[in-house]
Amino acid sequence: LEGSRMRPKVSAVSLPLAEQLDGYDDMSVVGTQSRKKSKNSKKGGDVPASPGSRLDSVALPMEQAAEGDGEADELSRYPSEPDPVGRQVLSRDRSVPLEAYPIERAATIPQTEELVTHSVWLIDALVVATIVISITIVARDAWRFAPLADNPLFGTKVSVLNVYGLKNLPAMIAGQWWRLITPIFLHVGIGDLVLDILVLIFAGVPLENAFGFRPVAFVYLTSGLLGVLVSSILQRNVLGVASGCASAGLLGARLADIAKNDQRLRGSFVRISTIFVLLLIIIEAASSLMPLTNSVGNAVGFVMGALAAVPVLRERIKIGGIVRPAPFTLVELCAAVIWTLVSVIIALDFNAVVHGGTCFYCTLPAWWPGCSNSIYWSCNAEVIRQSGAAF
Repeated sequence: LEGSRMRPKVSAVSLPLAEQLDGYDDMSVVGTQSRKKSKNSKKGGDVPASPGSRLDSVALPMEQAAEGDGEADELSRYPSEPDPVGRQVLSRDRSVPLEAYPIERAATIPQTEELVTHSVWLIDALVVATIVISITIVARDAWRFAPLADNPLFGTKVSVLNVYGLKNLPAMIAGQWWRLITPIFLHVGIGDLVLDILVLIFAGVPLENAFGFRPVAFVYLTSGLLGVLVSSILQRNVLGVASGCASAGLLGARLADIAKNDQRLRGSFVRISTIFVLLLIIIEAASSLMPLTNSVGNAVGFVMGALAAVPVLRERIKIGGIVRPAPFTLVELCAAVIWTLVSVIIALDFNAVVHGGTCFYCTLPAWWPGCSNSIYWSCNAEVIRQSGAAF
């Protein structure tokens, strides 16, 4: 109520206000008339407000006194708003308590679901880091590139890459366990670097934007690490990088995201994303046949990345200002169990190989792509040993 000379109107009266107004004897209320008009309403008189009438506004005694003294209302000079519902001034029946009148309450605002998005910084950092590392390696070799016969991806020599941490099982057994991680951030050459940057941008950026940096970092690192382990088990004397393993993991995760969240990704965007991801998968598989790349690790990284994405990449929903993860489904639980079992088996097999144990199924078939008699990419340890360029 703003003042005695203003016409106070309350569109929705709360119960505490109703208790306060109950103390006034001379008070009129404005309510909505029922469908059956009374005779008094046609004559222009006040109609007693029954408990069935909806309380819309209140006229206090101070206003009635001002009108009785003949003081002009400041708002009377302005035309009143049209009244589509036919409201009339009703006098309150003092025999009925004010609480009996229905109170018009504000409508409850429905709570809407909103997907939470995240800022992208991890993928940007990975792109910058891979470019800086590649430039540093080439600069160490006086900006010289290896012959295309040895490195067709326009990169430096194997000896320089090995210094920075290629996948090298004998060196790991000798104590250089950091080689389990460093191959993830190494690239064979410019061609390999450009391909991985494309994967980071077109597969990693949408994933980090939708799910945050922690799930994406988990998928990226675990895919690369598992690729290094499997490659060390199956190709024990072969040098190589593992950046393609991590990138293949992101491709698998992106493909799993498209298949899992097809309701969120609709229309032509899904088709374009699917086609582009499949195209990158084909290019990644073709590049795995190049020297120093890791075809086995890339395949493992793709599969494990897709499996990890199902339970890890979970949307966060904002409902009524509260952020909570999406409900956990049975499919996500099964994928998590399968990923855990496979990871444990890979770790146990790698431990057996390191300690000189045997693994009857830890061999590659002869038809596996990449098993050739070249110097840097062979499944035959004797070929590498005779070349003298392996370690």
